[in-house]
Amino acid sequence: MASTNEDRVNVRDSSKYKLVEKEKETAPENQVRIRSNGRVGGYITYAFKMLKGDDEVPGKKTVSIKGTGQSLPKVVQVAELLKRRVKGLHSTSQLGSQEFEDEYEPLEEGLEKVTTKKITTFLEITLSTEALDTKHVGYQAPIPEDEVEELTLEEMETRGARAEGDDRPKRTKGKGKGKGKGKGKGKGEGKGKGKGKGKGKGKGKGKGKGQKDVWTPCTKLGRLVEEGHIKSIEDIYLHSLPVKEYQIIDKLFGEANGKEPLKDDVMKISPVQKQTTAGQRTRFKCFVGVGDGAGHIGLGWKTGKEVATSIRGAIIHAKINLIPVRRGYWGSKLGSPHTVAMKLTGKCASVTMRLIPAPRGSGIVGSPATKKMMAFAGVSDCFSCSQGHTRSKGNTIKACYYALRNSYGFLTPDLWAPTQFMKSPFQAHSDLLSVKPVKVVAEE
Repeated sequence: MASTNEDRVNVRDSSKYKLVEKEKETAPENQVRIRSNGRVGGYITYAFKMLKGDDEVPGKKTVSIKGTGQSLPKVVQVAELLKRRVKGLHSTSQLGSQEFEDEYEPLEEGLEKVTTKKITTFLEITLSTEALDTKHVGYQAPIPEDEVEELTLEEMETRGARAEGDDRPKRTKGKGKGKGKGKGKGKGEGKGKGKGKGKGKGKGKGKGKGQKDVWTPCTKLGRLVEEGHIKSIEDIYLHSLPVKEYQIIDKLFGEANGKEPLKDDVMKISPVQKQTTAGQRTRFKCFVGVGDGAGHIGLGWKTGKEVATSIRGAIIHAKINLIPVRRGYWGSKLGSPHTVAMKLTGKCASVTMRLIPAPRGSGIVGSPATKKMMAFAGVSDCFSCSQGHTRSKGNTIKACYYALRNSYGFLTPDLWAPTQFMKSPFQAHSDLLSVKPVKVVAEE
C-alpha cells in the first residue's frame, strides 16, 4: 500500500528509497520554460531567437514563457526585457496551480512505496506580435516604441553571453561537505569560489576536509564521560542525570568499553502536511528505534524536508531517550531473564499497550512493530494486548516504549534493601568540572 503526500522531497538522497523514472513531458515548440537556477540572459536570447528566427528556422509570431515556484520572478523579468527589445509585443498573463507527482520505491523490505505530490503555482506569459484578446484579465498592450531598444540576434547573444576577461566568480557548485557557514579551507587546489552545496574541494563556504572537529562536551556529564570518570550507563541512571548529548551514548556503548554499538532501525516514515499561503508544505516524519538487545531501548522521531535528514535526527533523538528495561522471569528463575518482570501498561493518544509476562519459549505475541521493540529491549517472551487506533504505527510504538519505561517504576520487595547513598558524580568530581574546558580540533 502506497502512502501519499503533497510535496516533492529529495527522497533519492536516502539509501532506503529510489525514484521511479517517468517520461518527461515535452514542451510546445513555442514555449520557454524558466527554471530557478537558470540564467536570465540565456532565456532572453533563446526567446528572442524564437521570435526573430534565423537563416534556418523562421520566427514565430507567439512565444509562451512559463515558470513555477521560485522561478516566477524570472518569468516576469524575461517577459519585460523582451518587450523592450522587440517592438509591438502584446502580452497576456495567466496565473494558476498545477500538481506534480513522483513515486519512490523502497530498497529495503518492510518499507512502503511513497508517492509525493505537490501543488505549486505557475505563471505563463504569452507574447505575440499579433493582437491578442483585449478582454483577457491579464492583457497588456505594447509599450511605446521610444522605450524599445531593438537589437540584432548577434547583439543579443553578445549581451547574453559572459564577456571575455570577466573575472566575476561563476556560480559553481563548491565541493565542501556540509551546509555550515564556516570558512574552513579544504584540501586540494580547486579555484572555484562558488557558494554551492556540492562535494568539491574548493574554497567555498562549506566545511572542507582540512579540519575535523572532535567532540567537545558541552555539559558536565559529557566532560565526565569524555575523561573516563563515568564508564557505565548505569551510573547515569543511578543518579538520574539528564543526557543532553548523543555522543555520550556512543561513547559508553562503543568498542572502547567492550560493548557493541547500538543497533537502530527505521520503524516508520510518514508524510505530514501543512497548509500555507503558497500551497501545501509537506515534510517527512520518521520514527527510529535503537537498542542493544540487553535491557536498553530508545525511541526517537524527527520531522524534516528530506528523509535522510529526518532519519539522522530521529537516531540522535532516540539515543538521547535511551532508557533501561527491567527484565525478569516467568516461573522459576533459571537461566537469563527472558520476559518483562511484571504487567506493564503504556498509553499514547488513543492507543493503550499492555505487556504481560510469558513462559519461556512463547516468543513475542504481538504486531511486527511490537516484536521489533521487544527485540531492541532484549525481551524474548511476552504477551501483548493493545486497544485503540493501532493503525497509527507511531502511537503504537510510543505506547510500547512508555510501557517499557514503566518497568522500573514499581518498587517490588526485592528492591527493599537499604539504600547506600553515594555522592553524585558532579559532586565527586567538582574540582575537574570547575576548570573551563578547551576545545580541541584535530588536523588530518
